[in-house]
Amino acid sequence: MSIYTDDFRPSGKVESTEYGQNAIGTPRRTEGGGWERIDLYHGQGGTITPERRFAAGPDDRSPMARTMYAGKGNCEYHPKCSCCWLGFSHTLELHQREAVGSWD
Repeated sequence: MSIYTDDFRPSGKVESTEYGQNAIGTPRRTEGGGWERIDLYHGQGGTITPERRFAAGPDDRSPMARTMYAGKGNCEYHPKCSCCWLGFSHTLELHQREAVGSWD
């Protein structure tokens, strides 16, 4: 399934990175019962790219989980995190919950 900028539902939060900005979307329920959101990445060259990522729940406005590489990133790869293991884009909140197994 393709995603488009029209699929973006704004949350009002923006994350700045060294490469550009992510306008964080509002999570929605997937057909499988999980949560996903569409973020809009605004690159330095003026490109706007919609990005689908898995989220922890309806209130997850955390930044995208970026695995540490060359000293940059906001999390480490964790074998308990299914999104890391499968290479799926996901939020930092989802990563932390899966890594420690706290879904209480």
